[in-house]
Amino acid sequence: EKEVSLRFGLQKVIAVPFAEDYETLLVRIAHATSRFLNTIVEDGDIIGVSWGNTLYVCSLHLKVMEELANISVVQMCGAVSLADKYIYASEIPKKFADAYKGTPYLLPLPALVDSVELKEAIVKDRNVGEILEMGKKVNVGLFSVGVFGHDKTLASAGYISGRKVDELLERGAVGDMCSRIINIKGQICDEELNQRTIGIDLEELKKKKYSIAVSGGLFKAKCTFGALAGGYANVLITDEGLAKELIRMADAGLEA
Repeated sequence: EKEVSLRFGLQKVIAVPFAEDYETLLVRIAHATSRFLNTIVEDGDIIGVSWGNTLYVCSLHLKVMEELANISVVQMCGAVSLADKYIYASEIPKKFADAYKGTPYLLPLPALVDSVELKEAIVKDRNVGEILEMGKKVNVGLFSVGVFGHDKTLASAGYISGRKVDELLERGAVGDMCSRIINIKGQICDEELNQRTIGIDLEELKKKKYSIAVSGGLFKAKCTFGALAGGYANVLITDEGLAKELIRMADAGLEA
């Protein structure tokens, strides 16, 4: 934990014991996430969440240790409605809000739209604009990091064409976070695609008091490294196997 913190300039790293079974690993990460949140969340906080299976498992295992008041939970990015697996975009903020006896604020919009002009028109809607503004005010943000590829959520749901996936992979795409596609250095891979994405800008994550990346499993090494190299997180909750791989990758000279 200390070594990862030093290499990536993080406030806090929590690495749970490795488990061969991925679901067991996620539950361990979920419990660690809940314990950490109990040390930082205060009355009046705005908690921001992304979508995906990792955060959904976290939402199922929240155990709030003290009574808190005026907690808001906001969905920080648009979702994927045509995925081959459910990504729990609306359930996650609802379950976090239930645990904290707070209020959920949903963003019932697609992660990507067909044009920049359409995106600009959508975000001008008053209700949508208010949710996006609340996303900027989040002080405790949680996001998971996903591997990018043909069989992964954004591509398999048809939001990105097969040809575009090939192009992005050639340009070094390794993962997505908050529906935005990054390379190993944490840089946005395609600015036009980024401009069509609905949700929090990745640069906004750097402004949060707590920007918490939740990621487990060795198969997520490159995308997690990219998220940390980009400076988007100041807290990482992971497992010891992935933590050791991140250290190895940093020591191998990859730009962090």
